[in-house]
Amino acid sequence: MIRFCTAILQYFVETSGLPRVIVQWIAALGLPPVGVIIMILLIYVILGCFLDSLSMMLITLPIVFPLVPSLGYDPIWFGVLVVSVVEIGLTIPRLGMNLFVIAAAAPNMRFETVALGVLPYLAADFVRVALLVMIPALSLSLPALLM
Repeated sequence: MIRFCTAILQYFVETSGLPRVIVQWIAALGLPPVGVIIMILLIYVILGCFLDSLSMMLITLPIVFPLVPSLGYDPIWFGVLVVSVVEIGLTIPRLGMNLFVIAAAAPNMRFETVALGVLPYLAADFVRVALLVMIPALSLSLPALLM
């Protein structure tokens, strides 16, 4: 059902020319390319608090992805970033769906304990994403070796 509705949404997004309009709007703002990427990543973190990962990517990528090559970034690098940030959004304390799954799997553990336990890993995830944004070769070196 999700894939069917996403296919309908993607059709309307493509026929409306929304990605082209968004690229033009972002270009008119005059933000640096890294600022645009950070803005997109923040949107994914916020969406991760309310949607599951598949739905979030299927809904947003047809809109956001055409912007990435126009900014001069590699699509593989962006894919690695999106997957990383989506998982961060799913583990944000108090709202992330993964925390509710963990709390349900351990019924004798309080939700607050689960939320506090994930904080060091969440900090490491933010450091990893910052490194990937600053040094894109970290996520592109292995695919370059394989090609």
